[in-house]
Amino acid sequence: IDAPMVVEDALECVYGILSGLHAAHEEGIVHRDIKPSNIVFDHHNNPCITAFGVALLTHPHKAKRLFYETDIIAGTPDYMSPEQMTPNLGDVSTKSDIYSCGLLLYEMLTEKKCHNFGKITSGYQLMRMAGCLPPPEQFPFPNCIPTSVVLFTQRLLRHDPEERPNAEEAMAEIDAIKIAAIGDSPVPSEKALASRTIEHEGRANSHHQLDKAV
Repeated sequence: IDAPMVVEDALECVYGILSGLHAAHEEGIVHRDIKPSNIVFDHHNNPCITAFGVALLTHPHKAKRLFYETDIIAGTPDYMSPEQMTPNLGDVSTKSDIYSCGLLLYEMLTEKKCHNFGKITSGYQLMRMAGCLPPPEQFPFPNCIPTSVVLFTQRLLRHDPEERPNAEEAMAEIDAIKIAAIGDSPVPSEKALASRTIEHEGRANSHHQLDKAV
């Protein structure tokens, strides 16, 4: 994923990722490792999610045993949700992937990572890091990013999973942002359109007279 991206391209990319996640979530699958290197593009430039090696079926007791018995870090710390970084992995749900999408979107828009933890070797290190995560409002955005896109990204990055949209709701929000952006485009007045028509006809007549002269 190249960054920074034009806002429209970034939203389109995240929309495609959310579409794939929605299909997985409908089957009860949490990916748990959404990050740039796990997104590839087909020949139509559509994003595709890969690397389901640490994916989780939504079964809280199984998730807890995985963490406490083996202390395996399932996922990439820099792209984990707060709940994924805590010992109680039973709280990990499909909303965890949504947080990771928010991290991706922020990176696409700003060319900066929200988190850069360095080397993490244990689940207990992750737990300490989770307690130090800044709220999404503290991540700076360039002035050129529309407010609606900033607010949407911040919603994806809410610490409380219940405050994040699910994949389908996030896709609907992107659609709404696109529609609003079209509505914000200035609509030419009838006078302006008439002026453009006269100007176009004048140019056409000039070309016609030039052709006759030649």
